[in-house]
Amino acid sequence: MTELLLVFGRFHVVFLHLPLGIFFALGFVEWTAWRKSQGPVPRVWVALATASALLAATSGWLLHEEPGRGEDWVMEWHERLGIAIALGSILCLWLHRKGKVKQYRRTLCLLVTALLPAGHFGGMMTHGDDFLWEPLKQAKEISADATYSSHIAPLLKARCVNCHGARKQKGELRLDTPDWILAGGEGGLAIEPNAPLESELLYRIRLPLEDEDHMPPEEKRQLKPSELELLETWIHAGASFEDPFPWVGQEEQTLEVAAVEEEKESLEPMNLAPLKDALVHVQPLAANTDALWIDFSAPCADMDDAQVRALLRPVLQHIVELNLARTIITDELMPLFQEMPRLEKLDLRETAITDVGLKNLGHHPTLHTLNLVSTRVTDVGISQLKTLPSLQKVWLWNTACTAEGVTSLQKEAPQTHFILVE
Repeated sequence: MTELLLVFGRFHVVFLHLPLGIFFALGFVEWTAWRKSQGPVPRVWVALATASALLAATSGWLLHEEPGRGEDWVMEWHERLGIAIALGSILCLWLHRKGKVKQYRRTLCLLVTALLPAGHFGGMMTHGDDFLWEPLKQAKEISADATYSSHIAPLLKARCVNCHGARKQKGELRLDTPDWILAGGEGGLAIEPNAPLESELLYRIRLPLEDEDHMPPEEKRQLKPSELELLETWIHAGASFEDPFPWVGQEEQTLEVAAVEEEKESLEPMNLAPLKDALVHVQPLAANTDALWIDFSAPCADMDDAQVRALLRPVLQHIVELNLARTIITDELMPLFQEMPRLEKLDLRETAITDVGLKNLGHHPTLHTLNLVSTRVTDVGISQLKTLPSLQKVWLWNTACTAEGVTSLQKEAPQTHFILVE
């Protein structure tokens, strides 16, 4: 029965579109009828809208209650608004049935209005905070002081450091720190203090693309005109690593290009084919990121320590959410989690994990959600979790843990919510 409820909850992504479409259509029809001094729509349409709102709200609540789901203010407000809309739809139906047309239409107007932020919060959860307004930000005019640390360093990191950084120094030139930039390379100084616009750095960038000395190389991503203008302005202003310099230009995502493009490039060498061939679900948590969600649900019955280790080893640095529920892993796999520096959510439901394995979680810095439902852990084992600095929620249904043990541990680790009863 629990599994069926989980499936119903996951249908929220389907059900949520019903009230959006029906209520907006209902609102438009009622607005038109009000302008023409006509009566309300037949009750069946209001009943249909109410049923769709209840369906979406119930499935969404079940999805949120599923073990392993996170908590943040966006999800909290999305859920609150969804419940409010469902309750408001019941009120709408009751007012329509009682013939209170004016109150019914006013309530309907409030519901349609509430759907906008509820849908927006849902979109933020799915696509990210800036999804809606991102296109408007891409060509925003800026006029402000720029600095080496906030503008030039990210630009050099995105365009130059792959070949002129700590790992590789083509032409004996490094551009990843101020000291190395000033040191120059085999071609001399990268920046000429007495003739900044004639600096070797700018000279190489301005060469024709087909020239073998042009930088970056032809096969690499080239600087945009605005980026070249930014670099020229900084050098012309004295190439200070501390003082700000005035810059007016098209942002075109230049200021954030290092982080975004570094993530894009880090995705390219990742070989996810072995995971997908093994029917393991793997996907980035958001667009333009190398943070991965990996779920072994489909092949769980055949996945032992050796297979899981072999499949995860190439992507350990990228794993943020990991579901190993119902796999046949043992405590021997647990040390592998310490090699996942970005791991935040870990689902070990119905596995053979014991207190011995929990010792290996040690002081993991980022793990905040842990599912131990139907495992062999006891009060002794979970007492070791108090050393995890970021841990927020632990599910412990159907384990050997006791209410007394959980209560005692809760006092020692008040920042963590230990959930013992389903």
